[in-house]
Amino acid sequence: MKFMDQDQLRFKGKIITDQVAENITRVEELAYELKVEEVMTRNITILSPDQKMREVLEAFRKARISGAPVVKHGELVGIVSIEDLIHSMEDNDLDGPVEKYMTSQILTIRENDPVVE
Repeated sequence: MKFMDQDQLRFKGKIITDQVAENITRVEELAYELKVEEVMTRNITILSPDQKMREVLEAFRKARISGAPVVKHGELVGIVSIEDLIHSMEDNDLDGPVEKYMTSQILTIRENDPVVE
């Protein structure tokens, strides 16, 4: 899944003329050169599918994060987000397992991929 902001969308699918190219800012140019490894977090909080959503709440609060990967036997099996946590709270199910609320269909990227893509 690709996410682009409005500045990136204004050139998507367009032929860039010399006149338009003069208006591309250095920031926009750098965005296309920037690699994931240059902006990614390296010390991450990892959760397991059998942990309780109550533990997710505490982990998010303690680390001041809004999402975390879910790993089982060293393999990435999902991601849990603040939205998932909210769903568990709406269900009054903070003792429910992460596996019940996590997103398991995830898209991964490599550290040498460009941030823009």
